[in-house]
Amino acid sequence: MTNIIADIAGNYKTLLALLGQMPDGEIIGLGDLIDRGPRSKEVVDFFMDPANNARCVLGNHEHMMLETCRDTGHYSGFDWVYNGGDATIKAYETDGVSVDYLNAMLHYDLIPASVLNWVASLPLYIEIGDTLLSHSFMYYDTLEQCCNLDVSAFDSNFTIIWNREEPTRSEKHKLQIAGHNSQFGEKRFEDGQGLFALCLDDCRIGKQLTGLHLETMEVFKQDYID
Repeated sequence: MTNIIADIAGNYKTLLALLGQMPDGEIIGLGDLIDRGPRSKEVVDFFMDPANNARCVLGNHEHMMLETCRDTGHYSGFDWVYNGGDATIKAYETDGVSVDYLNAMLHYDLIPASVLNWVASLPLYIEIGDTLLSHSFMYYDTLEQCCNLDVSAFDSNFTIIWNREEPTRSEKHKLQIAGHNSQFGEKRFEDGQGLFALCLDDCRIGKQLTGLHLETMEVFKQDYID
């Protein structure tokens, strides 16, 4: 039994409410656990706790956090904060340290090394039978191409954590399930052979957190309550 949750984005109370609707089973996050919402720390703690039977793929927001906090130069200094990272940094603030949008860049060190190490260990995709779970859809023909994150800023737009193009049918995978693409909302992609891809990120159009029970293909939705 597998429950797939897209783009939680720091909305911990909403996550728990959504899971309360769904059958018991393993929980798989499609990346973007963090940023924008007020409770990124609680979401990360939930997925890091083995007792919760939860795992996750890497999202572009986790990648921005990791590369920014480790000062790799992969992103410009303000990219992560501009994309909601200030909310995540604030979630880790301690006594005597107050974080807001204007000073967030001064407090990258608030993110614990244990969290960064865990993020660095996240896979870029999970395969369950002939179903591919990833943060975004494949753009290139092979996973090797899609998963090469060490590319130019332009080419990074087509990686498995950033791609915003509509999916195409994969020769290897019968079904692709991804989040990230809030411009699609919750959307099924079909051709003459049937369903081949499903987007679960409905934060922009439906303004709800969305999950899928894989075995029945039933979709569950929860209004944001954080």
